[in-house]
Amino acid sequence: MTYETVRSLSAMAGLFIFVTLFIGVLVFVFWPGNQKGFDEASRIPLDSDDFSAGGNNGR
Repeated sequence: MTYETVRSLSAMAGLFIFVTLFIGVLVFVFWPGNQKGFDEASRIPLDSDDFSAGGNNGR
């Protein structure tokens, strides 16, 4: 097996892995059952009333 063959096979394998991963992430994000969890997570910064003990609240 030559270097060019190994390089092209590894490039195709990497492309396949990352395309599969990307499609998996899209399926996870747009799956109808995950909507409630995403809505709850989007409200966390707005609902959080925790202030740091430093006194200046991060300023």
